[in-house]
Amino acid sequence: MIRTVLFSLIIVVIATVISRQQRLDRHAPRQQPKPRPAQRRVHHRPDAIVIKAKDATTNADILRTLKSDAALQRSVRSSVQNIRRSGAGALVLQLRKGVENAPSLGAEVDKVLGDVATASAIQHTSMVEIRDLDECDTRTEIAEELARSLGPPHLNEGVVKTLRKAYAERRRLSLRCRKTWPPGR
Repeated sequence: MIRTVLFSLIIVVIATVISRQQRLDRHAPRQQPKPRPAQRRVHHRPDAIVIKAKDATTNADILRTLKSDAALQRSVRSSVQNIRRSGAGALVLQLRKGVENAPSLGAEVDKVLGDVATASAIQHTSMVEIRDLDECDTRTEIAEELARSLGPPHLNEGVVKTLRKAYAERRRLSLRCRKTWPPGR
């Protein structure tokens, strides 16, 4: 008799626990799958010409020198969007979006400044990695083939940064290029 009462009590307890668990499951919200993280956009910095003073020359003196040259004013004035000072104290001439000749403008500014300061052009570049290259390919052959297949913005040998050995007599190439091409090219 005691045994049957114990069994019936155990069955009742188990049944109440199961029904309570079913009620909780019914009222609990379903968990949604985690959304995929959005692809991060690459922030393209504008092209710029960085002017670093060599001696105790101030940025005001450098700007006076640049503004006094009429030929430079004609070529550079339409290309410059903003003039600011960098965190390191250098003078930065930010160029407009459509300017394609940043290196030549940097060379012109450097020639006008002479011994007072140095000017260099900085452009936004992208890193590209190519895998499974043959071991016998050289940097120049790879750069020539890329320039031929990609088209107008010709790549020189200097854009190839690393050419490393990989698994099974294959090689991996890393290069920096100015223009980003669409996927699949």
